Amino acid sequence: MSNPQTYTCGSCGKTHDQWPALAYTSPANYNKLSEAEKSGIGELEEDFCIIRHPEQTDRYIRCTLSLPVVDNCESLEYGLWVSLSESSYQDYRDH
Repeated sequence: MSNPQTYTCGSCGKTHDQWPALAYTSPANYNKLSEAEKSGIGELEEDFCIIRHPEQTDRYIRCTLSLPVVDNCESLEYGLWVSLSESSYQDYRDH
């Protein structure tokens, strides 16, 4: 079954004929920070985020969860942020 609709991407502005991914641009914990905290203790890149609290450092990566849709050849994709340990975060970043 083909998808006759097109979608305009909010990030790149281009028109696509596949379903858009539902994505978050930053982790929820980063969104809760004030602007001063974001520039002071937060560090956000397109796919990586670090929040350095006095008592701990939180590390996040953005990943994609792809779910098949019944009776359709496309999958619905979610761009999610997950928290990782320091060693897992560094290993992912290195590789």
